[in-house]
Amino acid sequence: LPQANWDNLENLIKNYLHRFNHRINEGAMERDVPYPFVAQCMAGCTLYPNRTSQGFFYVGYNGQDFLSLNTKNATWTLSQDTTLSQYVQSILQNYTIFTETVEIMFNENCVNDLKMFLHYGRASLERQ
Repeated sequence: LPQANWDNLENLIKNYLHRFNHRINEGAMERDVPYPFVAQCMAGCTLYPNRTSQGFFYVGYNGQDFLSLNTKNATWTLSQDTTLSQYVQSILQNYTIFTETVEIMFNENCVNDLKMFLHYGRASLERQ
C-alpha cells in the first residue's frame, strides 16, 4: 500500500483502540470485573501448502482465550460465556468498519504480503 494508506489505516486502528479501551474499562466497572486485568490480541494469517489461506484474530483475557474473529464471515465468536465477553462481543460486532477492515487486512493484505515475502525470500536463498 502507498504510505498515505498505511498512515490512514494506522490512525483508524489507533482511534478505534483508544475508544475500545475506554469502553472496555467502562464495561468492566459496570460489571464489577476485578481490576486490573490483562487483555491481549494476536492477529495474522496462515498460508497452507495447498495454496489456501486463513486470517485470524484472537483476543485473550487474563491469559485465557476470550473471543475470536471468524474472518470468513466477519463475526466475533465467544471463547468464554461471561457477561464481560458478551459485552465485548457486542461492542466489536457493532464496530462493523473495524471488523471489516481487520477481515480485509488479514484475509487479503497479510496473505499477499506473506506470498511476496516468500517469493523474494526464496529467490534470495536460491542466489546464496
